[in-house]
Amino acid sequence: MNKCKLVRDSCALVMSQAEHVSVNQAKLCEFADTLAADFAKGYKYIEFDEYDCHYQQFKTEADIVEYIFVLDTLNFCFWPSTVEFEYDNLAEGIKTMLLNHPSSLKPANLINIDRDFLKNNVFKGIEFPLLDERVRLLREIGVRTVELFDGEFINILNAAKHSAVKLLDLLTSNFNNFQDIAIYKGQ
Repeated sequence: MNKCKLVRDSCALVMSQAEHVSVNQAKLCEFADTLAADFAKGYKYIEFDEYDCHYQQFKTEADIVEYIFVLDTLNFCFWPSTVEFEYDNLAEGIKTMLLNHPSSLKPANLINIDRDFLKNNVFKGIEFPLLDERVRLLREIGVRTVELFDGEFINILNAAKHSAVKLLDLLTSNFNNFQDIAIYKGQ
């Protein structure tokens, strides 16, 4: 099963049955034209490694993949929160954790990560929404990576052999947090 096609098909189904939201095609085209004009004038979007909130002292590609894998695992549902905490804060928190505890993102170490360590090192001591779920997911990606990919996140990328479709399949087949599924109108 091609999971990219599954995503496209389910999006098409939701769009065809949506009652409360829709895509304003005219505004979408207007935005695309504006963006194209901006690029023609030299506009450049900011690259991932140009954001100050991201860790940038990577020694290897494996370190980059490790950071991104953990960041993507924790990057969900920021509400309801009593304090302002956004993606940049999350990325900065993981960066700080990595600077203070360089091996903390290794899958073998994530298996035993505890709530207080995550809360204090990534979320600045904030009682953040779904903190227990975030700890569970980090432990799960640690266990699954140790069991299936010799304990290295880079091995997941290598197993995909430069195929985004294969990577999507590996992630959604082996890691529950990357499945992002829901029932919509009984389907």
